[in-house]
Amino acid sequence: MNERRIGLLGVCAAGWLLLSVGLAFAQTPGSSSDAGIDARLRSLLRDQGSDVMVVDRIVAWVDNEAITLGEVEEALSEYQSSGDVSSGPPTLPRLREALAPMIDDRLILRAAERAGIDVPAEAADNRVDALIRRMSEVQGGEDALEAVLRRAGRSVASLRDQLREQTRRDWTIAQAVNGRFSIGDDEVARFEQERERQGEPTRRYYLSHLFFPLSPSAPEEVWQEAMTQAHDARIEAERRGDFAGVAAEWARRLADRDVQGGPLGSITPSEMLPELAVAARDLEPGQSSAPVRTGKGVHVLYMERKTTAREILHAQRYDQEKARWAGQLRLEATIRILDPDLRTERVPTFSSKKPALAADE
Repeated sequence: MNERRIGLLGVCAAGWLLLSVGLAFAQTPGSSSDAGIDARLRSLLRDQGSDVMVVDRIVAWVDNEAITLGEVEEALSEYQSSGDVSSGPPTLPRLREALAPMIDDRLILRAAERAGIDVPAEAADNRVDALIRRMSEVQGGEDALEAVLRRAGRSVASLRDQLREQTRRDWTIAQAVNGRFSIGDDEVARFEQERERQGEPTRRYYLSHLFFPLSPSAPEEVWQEAMTQAHDARIEAERRGDFAGVAAEWARRLADRDVQGGPLGSITPSEMLPELAVAARDLEPGQSSAPVRTGKGVHVLYMERKTTAREILHAQRYDQEKARWAGQLRLEATIRILDPDLRTERVPTFSSKKPALAADE
Protein backbone atom coordinates (compact mmCIF):
# COMPACT_ATOMS: atom_id res chain seq x y z
CA MET A 1 0.00 0.00 0.00
CA ASN A 2 1.23 3.46 -0.90
CA GLU A 3 0.84 5.78 2.09
CA ARG A 4 0.83 8.72 -0.31
CA ARG A 5 -2.78 7.70 -0.98
CA ILE A 6 -3.94 8.09 2.62
CA GLY A 7 -5.95 10.93 4.02
CA LEU A 8 -7.48 12.61 1.11
CA LEU A 9 -10.85 13.87 0.21
CA GLY A 10 -12.50 16.18 2.67
CA VAL A 11 -14.89 18.05 0.36
CA CYS A 12 -18.55 18.84 0.84
CA ALA A 13 -20.53 20.89 -1.67
CA ALA A 14 -24.27 20.96 -2.40
CA GLY A 15 -24.84 17.93 -0.22
CA TRP A 16 -22.17 15.87 -1.97
CA LEU A 17 -20.90 12.82 -0.11
CA LEU A 18 -18.14 13.75 2.36
CA LEU A 19 -15.17 11.52 1.67
CA SER A 20 -12.68 11.27 4.50
CA VAL A 21 -10.00 9.24 2.77
CA GLY A 22 -9.11 8.07 -0.72
CA LEU A 23 -6.96 8.99 -3.66
CA ALA A 24 -4.85 11.98 -2.81
CA PHE A 25 -5.35 14.63 -5.51
CA ALA A 26 -2.10 13.41 -7.09
CA GLN A 27 -0.23 14.97 -4.18
CA THR A 28 2.46 13.69 -1.96
CA PRO A 29 2.47 13.94 1.83
CA GLY A 30 3.00 17.52 2.73
CA SER A 31 2.38 18.45 -0.85
CA SER A 32 1.07 21.80 0.32
CA SER A 33 4.74 22.53 1.04
CA ASP A 34 6.74 24.66 -1.38
CA ALA A 35 8.64 21.62 -2.69
CA GLY A 36 5.46 19.63 -3.30
CA ILE A 37 3.67 22.48 -5.08
CA ASP A 38 6.74 23.25 -7.20
CA ALA A 39 7.03 19.57 -8.21
CA ARG A 40 3.34 19.55 -9.13
CA LEU A 41 3.75 22.60 -11.37
CA ARG A 42 6.86 21.17 -13.04
CA SER A 43 5.04 17.91 -13.79
CA LEU A 44 2.16 19.84 -15.37
CA LEU A 45 4.51 21.85 -17.58
CA ARG A 46 6.90 19.03 -18.51
CA ASP A 47 7.95 19.24 -22.17
CA GLN A 48 5.32 21.93 -22.85
CA GLY A 49 7.90 24.56 -23.66
CA SER A 50 10.10 22.44 -25.89
CA ASP A 51 10.94 23.79 -29.34
CA VAL A 52 11.20 20.22 -30.65
CA MET A 53 8.26 19.07 -32.75
CA VAL A 54 7.13 15.67 -31.50
CA VAL A 55 4.99 13.51 -33.78
CA ASP A 56 2.46 11.72 -31.56
CA ARG A 57 1.24 8.24 -32.33
CA ILE A 58 -1.34 5.76 -31.09
CA VAL A 59 0.20 3.13 -28.83
CA ALA A 60 -2.93 1.42 -27.48
CA TRP A 61 -6.68 1.08 -27.81
CA VAL A 62 -9.23 0.60 -25.03
CA ASP A 63 -12.35 -0.55 -26.88
CA ASN A 64 -12.73 2.20 -29.50
CA GLU A 65 -10.77 4.82 -27.53
CA ALA A 66 -7.20 5.52 -28.63
CA ILE A 67 -4.30 6.18 -26.27
CA THR A 68 -1.39 8.16 -27.67
CA LEU A 69 2.22 8.16 -26.58
CA GLY A 70 1.83 11.79 -25.51
CA GLU A 71 -1.04 10.83 -23.22
CA VAL A 72 1.05 8.07 -21.64
CA GLU A 73 3.89 10.54 -21.04
CA GLU A 74 1.42 12.99 -19.46
CA ALA A 75 0.06 10.22 -17.24
CA LEU A 76 3.61 9.28 -16.29
CA SER A 77 4.22 12.85 -15.07
CA GLU A 78 1.07 12.70 -12.95
CA TYR A 79 1.90 9.31 -11.44
CA GLN A 80 5.44 10.45 -10.70
CA SER A 81 4.19 13.60 -8.94
CA SER A 82 1.97 11.41 -6.74
CA GLY A 83 4.79 8.93 -6.05
CA ASP A 84 3.07 6.00 -7.78
CA VAL A 85 5.80 5.66 -10.44
CA SER A 86 9.54 6.10 -9.92
CA SER A 87 10.89 9.54 -10.78
CA GLY A 88 13.11 10.14 -13.80
CA PRO A 89 12.90 10.68 -17.55
CA PRO A 90 10.19 8.92 -19.61
CA THR A 91 12.10 5.71 -20.34
CA LEU A 92 10.33 2.64 -21.69
CA PRO A 93 10.22 0.87 -18.29
CA ARG A 94 8.58 3.94 -16.71
CA LEU A 95 6.14 4.32 -19.60
CA ARG A 96 5.18 0.64 -19.20
CA GLU A 97 4.76 1.25 -15.48
CA ALA A 98 2.40 4.17 -16.19
CA LEU A 99 0.34 2.60 -18.98
CA ALA A 100 -1.32 -0.11 -16.88
CA PRO A 101 -2.76 2.20 -14.15
CA MET A 102 -3.67 4.71 -16.86
CA ILE A 103 -5.83 2.09 -18.58
CA ASP A 104 -7.33 1.05 -15.24
CA ASP A 105 -8.22 4.68 -14.45
CA ARG A 106 -9.89 5.12 -17.84
CA LEU A 107 -11.96 1.98 -17.41
CA ILE A 108 -13.07 2.94 -13.89
CA LEU A 109 -13.83 6.53 -14.95
CA ARG A 110 -16.04 5.27 -17.79
CA ALA A 111 -17.86 2.90 -15.43
CA ALA A 112 -18.35 5.71 -12.91
CA GLU A 113 -19.72 8.06 -15.56
CA ARG A 114 -22.12 5.37 -16.80
CA ALA A 115 -23.36 5.06 -13.21
CA GLY A 116 -23.99 8.82 -13.11
CA ILE A 117 -21.19 9.59 -10.63
CA ASP A 118 -19.79 13.08 -11.00
CA VAL A 119 -18.16 15.85 -9.00
CA PRO A 120 -19.88 19.19 -8.26
CA ALA A 121 -18.25 21.86 -10.41
CA GLU A 122 -18.02 24.22 -7.42
CA ALA A 123 -16.00 21.70 -5.40
CA ALA A 124 -13.55 21.12 -8.26
CA ASP A 125 -13.22 24.86 -8.95
CA ASN A 126 -12.52 25.61 -5.28
CA ARG A 127 -9.78 22.96 -5.24
CA VAL A 128 -8.22 24.31 -8.45
CA ASP A 129 -8.33 27.90 -7.17
CA ALA A 130 -6.50 26.82 -4.01
CA LEU A 131 -3.83 24.99 -6.01
CA ILE A 132 -3.21 27.95 -8.30
CA ARG A 133 -2.96 30.31 -5.31
CA ARG A 134 -0.33 28.05 -3.74
CA MET A 135 1.57 27.82 -7.04
CA SER A 136 1.56 31.63 -7.25
CA GLU A 137 2.88 31.92 -3.69
CA VAL A 138 5.66 29.41 -4.32
CA GLN A 139 6.72 31.13 -7.55
CA GLY A 140 6.74 34.56 -5.87
CA GLY A 141 3.38 35.97 -6.94
CA GLU A 142 0.87 35.89 -9.78
CA ASP A 143 3.20 37.74 -12.18
CA ALA A 144 6.01 35.25 -11.52
CA LEU A 145 3.69 32.30 -12.14
CA GLU A 146 2.47 33.83 -15.39
CA ALA A 147 6.08 34.31 -16.48
CA VAL A 148 6.86 30.63 -15.79
CA LEU A 149 3.80 29.62 -17.78
CA ARG A 150 4.66 31.90 -20.71
CA ARG A 151 8.12 30.35 -20.96
CA ALA A 152 6.40 26.97 -21.25
CA GLY A 153 3.99 28.25 -23.88
CA ARG A 154 1.08 28.13 -21.42
CA SER A 155 -1.35 30.46 -19.68
CA VAL A 156 -3.12 30.50 -16.32
CA ALA A 157 -6.35 29.64 -18.14
CA SER A 158 -4.86 26.52 -19.75
CA LEU A 159 -3.30 25.47 -16.43
CA ARG A 160 -6.68 25.91 -14.74
CA ASP A 161 -8.39 23.74 -17.38
CA GLN A 162 -5.77 21.00 -16.97
CA LEU A 163 -6.05 21.01 -13.18
CA ARG A 164 -9.84 21.03 -13.33
CA GLU A 165 -9.91 17.97 -15.60
CA GLN A 166 -7.42 16.08 -13.41
CA THR A 167 -9.37 16.95 -10.27
CA ARG A 168 -12.70 15.93 -11.79
CA ARG A 169 -11.25 12.61 -12.96
CA ASP A 170 -9.48 11.77 -9.70
CA TRP A 171 -12.44 12.70 -7.51
CA THR A 172 -14.90 10.78 -9.70
CA ILE A 173 -12.74 7.65 -9.51
CA ALA A 174 -12.30 8.04 -5.76
CA GLN A 175 -16.02 8.48 -5.17
CA ALA A 176 -16.82 5.46 -7.35
CA VAL A 177 -14.33 3.16 -5.63
CA ASN A 178 -15.27 4.36 -2.14
CA GLY A 179 -18.89 3.54 -2.86
CA ARG A 180 -18.06 -0.15 -3.42
CA PHE A 181 -17.04 -1.06 0.15
CA SER A 182 -17.59 -0.09 3.77
CA ILE A 183 -15.65 -0.54 6.99
CA GLY A 184 -17.24 -1.13 10.38
CA ASP A 185 -15.96 -0.21 13.83
CA ASP A 186 -15.37 -3.87 14.74
CA GLU A 187 -13.20 -4.33 11.66
CA VAL A 188 -11.17 -1.25 12.56
CA ALA A 189 -10.68 -2.49 16.13
CA ARG A 190 -9.43 -5.89 14.91
CA PHE A 191 -7.13 -4.22 12.40
CA GLU A 192 -5.68 -1.92 15.06
CA GLN A 193 -5.11 -4.81 17.46
CA GLU A 194 -3.37 -6.86 14.77
CA ARG A 195 -1.06 -3.98 13.84
CA GLU A 196 -0.19 -3.40 17.47
CA ARG A 197 0.49 -7.12 17.91
CA GLN A 198 2.87 -7.01 14.93
CA GLY A 199 4.57 -3.86 16.20
CA GLU A 200 3.26 -1.73 13.32
CA PRO A 201 2.10 1.87 13.81
CA THR A 202 -1.62 2.58 14.10
CA ARG A 203 -1.26 6.28 13.41
CA ARG A 204 1.11 8.47 11.45
CA TYR A 205 1.66 12.20 11.52
CA TYR A 206 2.77 14.56 8.74
CA LEU A 207 4.37 17.45 10.62
CA SER A 208 6.22 20.70 10.15
CA HIS A 209 8.22 22.20 13.00
CA LEU A 210 10.22 25.10 14.37
CA PHE A 211 13.12 24.01 16.58
CA PHE A 212 15.42 26.09 18.78
CA PRO A 213 18.29 23.74 19.75
CA LEU A 214 19.71 24.26 23.23
CA SER A 215 22.08 22.48 25.56
CA PRO A 216 20.51 21.12 28.76
CA SER A 217 23.16 23.11 30.63
CA ALA A 218 22.19 26.43 29.01
CA PRO A 219 21.22 29.18 31.52
CA GLU A 220 17.53 29.36 32.38
CA GLU A 221 17.26 32.85 30.88
CA VAL A 222 18.40 31.41 27.51
CA TRP A 223 15.69 28.75 27.73
CA GLN A 224 13.08 31.37 28.58
CA GLU A 225 14.17 33.53 25.63
CA ALA A 226 13.77 30.54 23.28
CA MET A 227 10.32 29.78 24.74
CA THR A 228 9.28 33.40 24.18
CA GLN A 229 10.57 33.41 20.60
CA ALA A 230 8.84 30.10 19.87
CA HIS A 231 5.59 31.54 21.24
CA ASP A 232 5.95 34.68 19.11
CA ALA A 233 6.66 32.63 16.00
CA ARG A 234 3.60 30.47 16.63
CA ILE A 235 1.35 33.53 17.01
CA GLU A 236 2.79 35.02 13.81
CA ALA A 237 2.16 31.76 11.93
CA GLU A 238 -1.44 31.61 13.15
CA ARG A 239 -2.01 35.23 12.15
CA ARG A 240 -0.57 34.71 8.65
CA GLY A 241 -1.97 31.21 8.16
CA ASP A 242 1.38 29.95 6.88
CA PHE A 243 3.30 27.93 9.45
CA ALA A 244 5.85 26.54 6.97
CA GLY A 245 6.67 29.99 5.60
CA VAL A 246 7.00 31.59 9.05
CA ALA A 247 9.12 28.71 10.36
CA ALA A 248 11.47 29.01 7.37
CA GLU A 249 11.79 32.77 7.93
CA TRP A 250 12.67 32.31 11.63
CA ALA A 251 15.21 29.63 10.72
CA ARG A 252 16.90 31.98 8.24
CA ARG A 253 16.81 34.86 10.70
CA LEU A 254 18.39 32.78 13.48
CA ALA A 255 20.67 30.64 11.34
CA ASP A 256 23.64 31.52 13.54
CA ARG A 257 21.87 29.64 16.37
CA ASP A 258 21.12 26.62 14.16
CA VAL A 259 17.37 27.19 14.46
CA GLN A 260 15.52 24.81 12.14
CA GLY A 261 12.13 25.20 10.49
CA GLY A 262 10.16 23.37 7.83
CA PRO A 263 8.56 20.01 7.02
CA LEU A 264 9.46 16.95 9.11
CA GLY A 265 7.63 14.60 6.75
CA SER A 266 5.99 11.39 7.91
CA ILE A 267 6.62 10.19 11.46
CA THR A 268 5.00 7.80 13.94
CA PRO A 269 4.54 8.53 17.67
CA SER A 270 7.11 5.85 18.56
CA GLU A 271 9.74 7.71 16.51
CA MET A 272 9.25 10.95 18.47
CA LEU A 273 10.58 12.21 21.77
CA PRO A 274 7.97 11.38 24.42
CA GLU A 275 7.18 15.04 25.14
CA LEU A 276 6.60 15.69 21.44
CA ALA A 277 4.45 12.59 21.00
CA VAL A 278 2.20 13.87 23.80
CA ALA A 279 2.02 17.33 22.20
CA ALA A 280 1.16 15.90 18.76
CA ARG A 281 -1.44 13.43 20.01
CA ASP A 282 -4.32 15.89 20.29
CA LEU A 283 -3.40 18.18 17.39
CA GLU A 284 -5.80 18.30 14.47
CA PRO A 285 -4.68 19.18 10.92
CA GLY A 286 -4.00 22.91 10.70
CA GLN A 287 -3.19 23.26 14.40
CA SER A 288 0.15 24.05 16.06
CA SER A 289 1.36 23.10 19.52
CA ALA A 290 2.35 25.44 22.29
CA PRO A 291 6.17 25.56 22.67
CA VAL A 292 7.45 22.24 24.03
CA ARG A 293 10.64 22.04 26.10
CA THR A 294 12.70 18.85 25.74
CA GLY A 295 16.26 17.85 26.55
CA LYS A 296 17.25 18.97 23.05
CA GLY A 297 15.67 22.41 22.95
CA VAL A 298 12.34 24.15 22.32
CA HIS A 299 9.94 22.88 19.67
CA VAL A 300 6.73 24.03 18.02
CA LEU A 301 4.88 21.36 16.01
CA TYR A 302 2.36 21.92 13.21
CA MET A 303 0.05 19.12 12.09
CA GLU A 304 -0.17 19.04 8.29
CA ARG A 305 -2.31 15.91 8.42
CA LYS A 306 -2.47 12.61 10.21
CA THR A 307 -3.69 9.10 9.61
CA THR A 308 -5.43 6.75 12.02
CA ALA A 309 -5.93 2.99 11.99
CA ARG A 310 -9.26 3.49 10.20
CA GLU A 311 -7.61 5.55 7.46
CA ILE A 312 -4.74 3.08 7.04
CA LEU A 313 -7.26 0.24 6.72
CA HIS A 314 -9.38 2.34 4.35
CA ALA A 315 -6.38 2.99 2.10
CA GLN A 316 -5.60 -0.73 1.96
CA ARG A 317 -9.21 -1.64 1.17
CA TYR A 318 -9.41 1.17 -1.39
CA ASP A 319 -6.36 -0.09 -3.28
CA GLN A 320 -7.62 -3.69 -3.11
CA GLU A 321 -11.11 -2.81 -4.35
CA LYS A 322 -9.79 -0.58 -7.11
CA ALA A 323 -7.45 -3.33 -8.34
CA ARG A 324 -10.23 -5.95 -8.17
CA TRP A 325 -12.70 -3.74 -10.03
CA ALA A 326 -10.15 -2.75 -12.66
CA GLY A 327 -9.37 -6.43 -13.22
CA GLN A 328 -13.04 -7.14 -13.87
CA LEU A 329 -13.35 -4.20 -16.24
CA ARG A 330 -10.24 -5.27 -18.17
CA LEU A 331 -11.83 -8.67 -18.80
CA GLU A 332 -14.94 -7.01 -20.19
CA ALA A 333 -13.04 -4.58 -22.44
CA THR A 334 -11.01 -4.90 -25.59
CA ILE A 335 -7.49 -3.70 -24.86
CA ARG A 336 -4.83 -3.75 -27.54
CA ILE A 337 -1.26 -2.57 -27.02
CA LEU A 338 0.09 -1.66 -30.45
CA ASP A 339 3.62 -0.89 -29.25
CA PRO A 340 5.29 -4.19 -28.26
CA ASP A 341 7.73 -2.31 -26.01
CA LEU A 342 4.84 -1.24 -23.76
CA ARG A 343 3.34 -4.68 -23.16
CA THR A 344 3.38 -6.19 -19.69
CA GLU A 345 1.85 -9.22 -17.99
CA ARG A 346 -0.81 -6.91 -16.56
CA VAL A 347 -1.60 -5.46 -20.01
CA PRO A 348 -0.58 -7.98 -22.72
CA THR A 349 -1.20 -7.70 -26.46
CA PHE A 350 -4.93 -7.56 -25.86
CA SER A 351 -7.47 -8.91 -23.43
CA SER A 352 -11.15 -9.28 -24.10
CA LYS A 353 -14.23 -11.43 -23.92
CA LYS A 354 -15.44 -9.63 -27.05
CA PRO A 355 -14.14 -9.37 -30.63
CA ALA A 356 -11.28 -6.89 -31.00
CA LEU A 357 -12.45 -3.40 -31.92
CA ALA A 358 -9.08 -1.79 -32.54
CA ALA A 359 -7.05 -1.56 -35.68
CA ASP A 360 -4.52 -4.27 -36.46
CA GLU A 361 -1.03 -3.98 -35.09
